[in-house]
Amino acid sequence: MECPSLLHSGEKELAEKAGTYGRAKELVCKVHSRLPKHFSDLLNRQPIMFFASVDIENAVWVSPLCGAKGWVSTLDDRHLLICATGRTAIYGRVENSTKQVFGLGLHPVGFNHPHAYSHIIPFTLGAVRDIGPTGWGRLGIGGDATVYRMSEDLIPFFDGSRSFHVFLRWRPARSSMAHVH
Repeated sequence: MECPSLLHSGEKELAEKAGTYGRAKELVCKVHSRLPKHFSDLLNRQPIMFFASVDIENAVWVSPLCGAKGWVSTLDDRHLLICATGRTAIYGRVENSTKQVFGLGLHPVGFNHPHAYSHIIPFTLGAVRDIGPTGWGRLGIGGDATVYRMSEDLIPFFDGSRSFHVFLRWRPARSSMAHVH
């Protein structure tokens, strides 16, 4: 089956090096720009979905979104309607990062030393509740907690690290709804 390749040059090169280009090409042919009709009922029943995006450094960010039955529905074969019903939103974030924590600082010219990299995986889960609209915007109160998984070299210094936040959110009143997410 021949289809136009949706793989960019870097993906193609990586798949060729891994020996998986043939399989990748098969799977890419199954990517459609339209939502098949039989998926509509399945999507409408989902209590949680994960949405992914890529930041400026090509790091992947995944956010879980959840709601009551019907919070996601299909408008047609190209559009989803995601409804934020109720006054409480739940959010989460998982990040996998590699950082150079130790060995940073100024060194004399010519001083060579090994670079040690540590792995940190924070997981955040939180909620925010709208407490009412006002003439100058919407207010919400929320909180979240973050726990960290880390490489062995960080444990003596940061083991048991947790963070907690309580916040007040203000969304200014808009005169136009032209660009709202």
